[in-house]
Amino acid sequence: MQNLRLEEKLGTSLENSFDGDRAPNETLKSIEKSSGETHGTDFSAGATDISSLEDYIPEKKNLRSHLSEQLALSRTDIAIRNAALEIIDNLEEDGYLRVELDVLARNIGTTSDLIQSGLGLVQSLDPIGIAARDLGECLAIQLQEKNRFDPAMECLVKHLDLLAKRDFESLQELCEVGLDDLLDMVDEIK
Repeated sequence: MQNLRLEEKLGTSLENSFDGDRAPNETLKSIEKSSGETHGTDFSAGATDISSLEDYIPEKKNLRSHLSEQLALSRTDIAIRNAALEIIDNLEEDGYLRVELDVLARNIGTTSDLIQSGLGLVQSLDPIGIAARDLGECLAIQLQEKNRFDPAMECLVKHLDLLAKRDFESLQELCEVGLDDLLDMVDEIK
């Protein structure tokens, strides 16, 4: 009786439905039949096959759709969003932006300032570091997000070539930090 009142109030039935009008156990039988695993189930002659199980698995999002969804939720001027979309469309598979901003501006007939604003918007999206032009910029974006991009860290990021060579002496001098601080900064970048 209580379910009936709830159904009337909601304007719907509280009965379970699965794959149209077919009962769940019929679907299970169909899956088992197609996979060859019966687990002692007796198949009736009238069991219908369901479409592929892949139909029930959500599609994996690619980077472009992930960023576009976030962009759609942003409260930004339409011109900046269009610039951001152009940037997203030109990202490499690894997430880096390797096209010059002036070229992107010409592609959509806008100014470099607008493209720069679009870049800032894209770089604020998840994953942090997206649309960086190189590793240094990617690290800088990530460190800024963590509020760890102080002058010493900025210096280290500018001299990643010395870090790759493990030239800690030069890095200590350039960044004006001791060895312990430098090693802590390197650990933080890792």
